[in-house]
Amino acid sequence: MSGKATILIDGGYFDNINRYSKNTHNSAVDVHDFAEKLARTFGSDLLRCKFYHALPYLPEDPTDEQQERYEGAQSFFDTIDDQPKTQFEKKGRVKQEHADCPDCGNHFTYSSQKGVDVGIAVDLVEMASDQNSPGAFVLVSGDEDLQHAVRAAKDNHANVFLGYAYDPSASLYSAQQLRQEVDQHVNVVDGFLQDVTL
Repeated sequence: MSGKATILIDGGYFDNINRYSKNTHNSAVDVHDFAEKLARTFGSDLLRCKFYHALPYLPEDPTDEQQERYEGAQSFFDTIDDQPKTQFEKKGRVKQEHADCPDCGNHFTYSSQKGVDVGIAVDLVEMASDQNSPGAFVLVSGDEDLQHAVRAAKDNHANVFLGYAYDPSASLYSAQQLRQEVDQHVNVVDGFLQDVTL
């Protein structure tokens, strides 16, 4: 295959890849270099990279830590927009969830990203149905809900590839249904990250 590819990155999933890189390589992943390498891996040049994420949860009266996290995320997203051929797509929202530990009974709160996968799915299907579409798309996600959007894009004669992260020892997983639906896939934690870090 040759030509151009559009990379669609689920930012929440990328956060896990980035955390893995920091733990194993002591450095963060460069979004632009990561996207360029993914495009080349599947025989294409990078047309553009779209990075989908929601801003962190920020209550009306945030703590210093919450404010700092929010501002850090905004700064990171601005950096993405400053890189060539990359753009930040603000989609979805971050919701506070509450749970109880089944082992110790402690109550805890955690953040959960909602709606980003829907934004990616809609964009993928719309771009794939455009007659001026580049014809090749690379998803970076582990969400099985995207398999239907992948099938719709392929029905429009687009090639859809997948960069996924799988390393059970680091709690990195990807839906098998999504890997089976795409045309080709690559595990991006299998030595892939070594030359795309900052």
